Amino acid sequence: MLGYLVYFYNMQNPFNEVEWSAHHPGASDRYVEFTPVLKSNNKIKLGPTVGADYAELRFKDLNDDGVKEAVIETEVLFPRGDFYSHERHVLEYKVSQIGQLQFILIKSEKLGESF
Repeated sequence: MLGYLVYFYNMQNPFNEVEWSAHHPGASDRYVEFTPVLKSNNKIKLGPTVGADYAELRFKDLNDDGVKEAVIETEVLFPRGDFYSHERHVLEYKVSQIGQLQFILIKSEKLGESF
């Protein structure tokens, strides 16, 4: 039960002014892209569009600065029977010098491939 609470806690968006737009650009729902946009005007992008096979969006404080990073990562609980890449992308929340919210891609890594 505690594991489920931690899982859902990490999925809650801690950025009140940000909405995460999810897209499935392929013929199936396998590849998922996420784009941070301003909640009050979703035409204003706050960072790059980042995606992965079977991607999930979570929020974790990876660098212990008190601010959570957005983590977009391949999440496969059960083998799917098809070839896919395990990827992880980390976006860091920043406020620019002029006070504009933005997310910066600070890490992209391939974690392996699976069937």
